[in-house]
Amino acid sequence: MKKTLLTMTVMTAFAAGNTFAECQQPADVELPDGATATTEQMIAGQKSVKAYLADGEAYLGCMEELAKNQGDDVTEEQKKADLDLYNGVVDKMQKLGENFNAQIKAYKAAQAK
Repeated sequence: MKKTLLTMTVMTAFAAGNTFAECQQPADVELPDGATATTEQMIAGQKSVKAYLADGEAYLGCMEELAKNQGDDVTEEQKKADLDLYNGVVDKMQKLGENFNAQIKAYKAAQAK
């Protein structure tokens, strides 16, 4: 996951001058360790994930809206960079959901013991 965060940070820094600089990328979320987390920590983690995903959807919507209004001056290279950034955000959101689901399974397994 750290590699993904680093990649996204580099992509965001590289893209700072691009079309989507006006859009607010969601802040990263730290997931609880399901094997040792309390119920309260898991609930807080769930709320953080839901907020991140909602913020991510808003970010993607902002990116889509700005992309529509780019005009004809955008190069194919910039369009590809924008698409790569967009797809990277989608991937990051998906991985966060998958990672949280894994922590839920670990939490349930720990509670069953």
